[in-house]
Order: sequence, then structure tokens, then C-alpha cells
Amino acid sequence: MGNIDFRTGDLTGKLGGLVGARWKQSPYTRRYVVPANPRTDNQMAVRDSWAFLVAIGRRINSTILKLFTLPKPKAMSAFNRFMQINKWFIDTHPDIYESVKISEGGLYCLPITSIVASEAGGTVTVNWPVTMQGEAKADDVAIIIAFNDTQDSYGFSTTVERSVGTAVVPLEGVETNEVHVWMFFVQGAELASVSKYESGEYVA
Repeated sequence: MGNIDFRTGDLTGKLGGLVGARWKQSPYTRRYVVPANPRTDNQMAVRDSWAFLVAIGRRINSTILKLFTLPKPKAMSAFNRFMQINKWFIDTHPDIYESVKISEGGLYCLPITSIVASEAGGTVTVNWPVTMQGEAKADDVAIIIAFNDTQDSYGFSTTVERSVGTAVVPLEGVETNEVHVWMFFVQGAELASVSKYESGEYVA
């Protein structure tokens, strides 16, 4: 609702088909126009990609991103850094988990060898090669995220060393569910690897 200052004649807010405001302390009035929202296919796809990433990022922000985004971002939050390294995902909006990056870095990391999601155990067992190369060390820590989108739940592991080659992540599910797993390695407070992805179905 608009307001008129009867001393000056200035209009603020919306009144009928007019909108009044101030810019650099000077009053002005313009015609009220309803903002356009064309909802094109491409526009909707970009919105879906944003929502897809934000949902994942919020889930892992406090347990993974804030603690293991290395090196620590200086001019932005770990969550914003996560969104930044996935900008291409938003631009191309593939909406597939395999395309999401959790971490980005030069520390050595091979793809996940296998995952076994157990309905009976309520766990996901993740296996990886223990090959060393470059700056990799046996005591690098494996950061693992497992996500069940059917039940909208996730589990994680942040304590198993690279040399162990396997980790068990708690995550319940049934045989009709699919599990999505990302893994990357960190070393100290500065080095991280790019994240690797694997998916699979639960077994009895």
C-alpha cells in the first residue's frame, strides 16, 4: 500500500498503477509493472539444478563441507565454494548425482572399487585401491558420503585412513533403493583430492 507525504507530495510504495520511491535522496514515481516470470524450459532446468545442489550441500555442510573443504576458502563459505565448483553443473543442468563434485584438489585418488549396500545391516561398505602416487600418504583420511535419495537420508565416514582400503558407512535402505556414494581424501589442513562417485542397489 502506498503512502503520500502531504507536506511534500512524495509517494512511497504502490498506489493504484504507480510506485513511488527514492534514489539518492531524490523522490521519483514510475508505472507499476508485474515482474516477468517466463518459466521457459531452460529457466526451469536451471532452477531445478540449483535446488538439486542446494539440497545436497545443506545436508553435508556442517559435517563435511565446513570441515574438509581444503584449502580453506578465504573469501567465501565452504557451502558457497561447493556451489562454485559445481557452476558448470548448474549451467548444463544434468541433474545426475555422478556429475556433482564434493571436493576439488590435486591429491591422488583412484575411483571407488566397489560399494555394497546391505538392507539387513543398514550399512554401505565402500572399497578403494590403496595405491600411492604423488603426494599421497598411507594416513590420508578418506571422506565418504553415502546418500539414499528415496528415503532422503545420508551417512558419512571421516576417520578411516587411505591404507585401510575399506570403510563401513551406516545408511539404512531396502532392496528397491539406490545408494549414491562420493569419496575423496584429505591430508592435514591443506591438501584434498577430487571426489569420486559410485552408485549401487541394496542387497538383502
